Amino acid sequence: MVITQITKYALDEVMYLIEAGQMRAAQDNFFGTYNVMVAKAQLKGRQQEFYTPPLQLEHKEPEHTPVSNDEAQKHLKSLMERLRINGRKPAPVQKLQTTEKEPELKQELGPDPFDNPHEYAEMCRREGMPIPRNIQRLIDGVNV
Repeated sequence: MVITQITKYALDEVMYLIEAGQMRAAQDNFFGTYNVMVAKAQLKGRQQEFYTPPLQLEHKEPEHTPVSNDEAQKHLKSLMERLRINGRKPAPVQKLQTTEKEPELKQELGPDPFDNPHEYAEMCRREGMPIPRNIQRLIDGVNV
């Protein structure tokens, strides 16, 4: 696609509107900016020039060439000598193991309302909370 430098400038100015999906506003702003820039260029006597995008470096994937085990050991030995690791072997590869952890309770929840309804009712009275109806019925049923 061949465009002029003024067109590229005007397009860059309205790109945020295009990305937001406001095409009508983008079109109006584009034409306004473009016409102003063309008028300025004509007043200065400049000709429109084509836009040339900046050169980009080519992305090349380095090719992997496998080496023999003997050559790899030789490179490893020279690396160990450069790092002054004399007589030590490289650390073995660590293997990750999962361990199950028990979830810790942030605070004690209090007595179970169905196993110890009387203790639960006492705790509710101490804390000023109303005793749930089903627990009250359970207590009344136990007392009767």
